[in-house]
Amino acid sequence: MKKIFLFCIFLLLANNIFACTSWSTLNGENNTVLLAKNRDELPYQRQAVILKKPSHGYVYLALVSINDNNPGIRAGINQAGLAVMSLSASAMEKAQRRGRGGAIKKMLTHCASISDVIKQQNFLFAGQKPDFYMLADPHQIAYVEVGPQGQFNIAVRNRGDLYHTNHYLSPRFSTSNEKAVESSHVRYQRIAAIMQAHQNRPWSFTNFIAVSRDQTAGPNNSIWRVGTGGVRTLSTFVVSIPKNNSPPTVYIYLATPGQMGKKIQINLTPQIWHFAGTEKVLLQ
Repeated sequence: MKKIFLFCIFLLLANNIFACTSWSTLNGENNTVLLAKNRDELPYQRQAVILKKPSHGYVYLALVSINDNNPGIRAGINQAGLAVMSLSASAMEKAQRRGRGGAIKKMLTHCASISDVIKQQNFLFAGQKPDFYMLADPHQIAYVEVGPQGQFNIAVRNRGDLYHTNHYLSPRFSTSNEKAVESSHVRYQRIAAIMQAHQNRPWSFTNFIAVSRDQTAGPNNSIWRVGTGGVRTLSTFVVSIPKNNSPPTVYIYLATPGQMGKKIQINLTPQIWHFAGTEKVLLQ
């Protein structure tokens, strides 16, 4: 009986892509930069929103997974105004996705901007396990693709939009798309169509958040995935960063299975970053 159960778990994992969708623009209303992510995972994953004060570096707000099997930061923004969101490189075979972790924590702790990330790129990404990262600050947006053997590629924009799902976009890593991840390609085409249809109009924060609930491609391939027994959307993380260095705003929605949805929207004023202790839980 135990063998049958384990085999069923194996099939569930094999047929579900641990996935995410992220989108960004430099064309936000009121002169803002916007960055968003939907986090897709198996429904047993536990998560929380925390404020973290490291022993050295910037204080940051983060969406964290607190599941014992794969804990860590999934999205965050620090007190300097740098936002970072991670996505799984699910198009690569899992056996090939080995290496160091922790790049998102290093970026939030040590970098004030995308320029800082570029300056520290070898420290951040060399030897890192294959993963993708979407970034935003008051002046730029970017994505980072970490490929095999710790190689990496950084794409930076000073205007327009960027978006990513779970397959490599950089030609240099095209051979690393080893699996036919239908959901990743369908979600990428959908988010591209949405962003391109809106490219001549500024995005309001409300409308940017609304993109996260798009279910056009059904339960398993949409930007918001309800799933058919496996991977589904568990949370949304959206930031609005003013270009004049005013305090950013963050919106977070937790869709933990079996619970009512929980959301929080915070204007990240300077007072937010000052709290007792080294960690403060805001939502879980």
